[in-house]
Formats: sequence, structure tokens, C-alpha cells
Amino acid sequence: MLRKIAPGIVVGGLCAAAISVAAEDGVMFAHRFEAGASHRYRVRFNAEADLRGMMLSQLGDMEVTVKCTSAAAGKYAMEMKFDKVEMSRSMFDKMETDPRGEQLVGNAVSFAVDEKGVVTDIKSMGYDEVWNELRSVLEPIVKDWYVYLPSQKVPLGGTWSRDKVKETQPGGIEATTTARFKFKEMKQEGGRQCALVEATIESEFGGKAKNPAGEFDVTGKGKGKYEFCFDPAAGVVVKYKGKMDVEMEMAPSTAEGDPIESTIGYSFEKDLL
Repeated sequence: MLRKIAPGIVVGGLCAAAISVAAEDGVMFAHRFEAGASHRYRVRFNAEADLRGMMLSQLGDMEVTVKCTSAAAGKYAMEMKFDKVEMSRSMFDKMETDPRGEQLVGNAVSFAVDEKGVVTDIKSMGYDEVWNELRSVLEPIVKDWYVYLPSQKVPLGGTWSRDKVKETQPGGIEATTTARFKFKEMKQEGGRQCALVEATIESEFGGKAKNPAGEFDVTGKGKGKYEFCFDPAAGVVVKYKGKMDVEMEMAPSTAEGDPIESTIGYSFEKDLL
């Protein structure tokens, strides 16, 4: 006796088999940039800081369009436009709307990115005053917009890393960061066959920081974890979620005073629309 098999079961089985074969053969982890192409994302972030018992936070919920304006010799010119921005901030547990969010709407930043996802040359293209005020929050989002990919095939369970990368952050703080990645599995995400990757980050901070209160010698460490779903057919990240925790000490270098100890927590999510 022949049994009727539902088409959905057949299709599901074929998809599962295709995913399994792709994972065993290896997945090409490479960004794809094409001049004129664009993607829209929803972005959510939450930055919290404890400064000697003074609690501060900055939250954001945004929609952005990221467009490749030109492509040449492995370097790509990009623009990120802020389509919708809702921001809030708190001090001592008192939450309020941050009006700078509305001021960002319609503005944009330009930057360059290479084939592995390393971003450079970040510049405001609009309202410089609000960009400068929010630079410490927004620039890391742009700087880390693209995950670091090896531009080669990686088998299921395979790993890659980006070791001891040095950079100077806004305010003058120097950071040295190592990121390690592992291809965990193939999965369906938003109707796409995606590679799920887990990553860990370790950072060390130093140097001198300058702000209105003076100049400070900085020491600190940070650890973080995140995961993302990458669509290898389109060369695009579909979903990203991560968190970073930092402990930092800032000792006055030009005046007397006690060191300022702080703990900072930062979470970030983005979804392709």
C-alpha cells in the first residue's frame, strides 16, 4: 500500500539535506558589495554606565539604510542614512526622551569598508553638532557594522579570528581587541538558509582620554559575546545580537584626585528588514 506524502515534508527534507551538504562542504564567508545596492536594518542598542554609583544609560531604536555608492579595487564607499530614530536617556533611574534622536532623522554618515568588513574613514554628512554629541554612541555602531569575515570557505565547526587589533577610540582611549569566531550550524532565518556564527571578544584599554573634566590615564578590560546569521548566497548578515561588558579606571594625569572606576554594559541587535 502506497502512502501519500505531503509536499511540505518532501520540500522540508530536501532543504534539510541541502543545508547539511552545504555545511559539510564548507560555506563561503564573504561580504558582497555592489555599487548602487542597499539594505535596510532595524537597530536597537542599550548602553549603561555605573560611575561611582551614578547610573547613566542611552537607549536607541533605529531604522537605517546602508548603500554602496561605489566599488573599486576591494574597497567600497558606503553611506548610512538614519530613516527613523527613537532615543531615550536616563540618569539616576529617571528616563526621558532624547530629542537628538529626531534631529538625526534624514542625516547620514559616509565610510569605507574592505572585503573582510573592516570599516574606516567615518564622516558625518549632515548635522555635525548632533553627530559630535552622539559620536561616542554612534561611531562604534558604524565601526562594527560589518562582522569580520575571512573571505574563504569554512567547514561546519570551523573557526577564524582577528587578533590584537589596535585602534584609537573617540576621546583618545586606545583599545587592543581580539575576536574569535566559530561556525556553529546552518539554519533557516527569515526564509533564508543562513550560517549561524558565535563569536567572543576580549579587549584591553589604555592611553590617555580627554574630556571636559581634564586628561586621564586609562586602564581597563572588556569581554563580550555575540552571534549572527549570515546568508552566504546574498553575502549579507540577516540577524545580529551581542553584549559587551567593560571595567575601566581613569586616573587624573594633570591634576590631583582619586581614580574614577566605572563599569559599562553595551548590548546591540540588528535585523535585516
